Amino acid sequence: MNASGPTAPDGIARLEARVRWLTAQCSILTLGLLALVAWQFAPRPKVIEANAFVLRDREWKARGALGVRRDGSPFLRLNDPAGRERVMLAAREDGRALLRLTDGHDVFRARLELDPRGLPVLLLADADGKTRVTLAPLGAPYGGVSLLGEDRKVVWSAP
Repeated sequence: MNASGPTAPDGIARLEARVRWLTAQCSILTLGLLALVAWQFAPRPKVIEANAFVLRDREWKARGALGVRRDGSPFLRLNDPAGRERVMLAAREDGRALLRLTDGHDVFRARLELDPRGLPVLLLADADGKTRVTLAPLGAPYGGVSLLGEDRKVVWSAP
């Protein structure tokens, strides 16, 4: 027997300990890899942008947005499949609130608005975006019902 070197049973015991250590490390790495793969399939929000939530369809077109404008007023915007605005709901910083409906050609066709005093106004426009009908309570701007002509002059009105 050689007194300076390890004996055969001691060498085998060290190798077995090293195999157990490497097996434990491989098991930990495998569990970590499985956790990373599972993380990729966990549900999470699709898009979160600065000061806004953007709703996107399967083709990644923006179909809606909920956010804050530069002036600090919140808005909700709904788009058509082409990504053009169709509905806009906003609460302005000056106290106005509005609902705006847009046609497929980006023309504002209807607008329901509350002025800073809380008085409602309904404006309906033609295909060119020119206001043709106004409806508002008496005492508000455009009070009553008015039909407007080509030159924006009142054609018919009722108190």
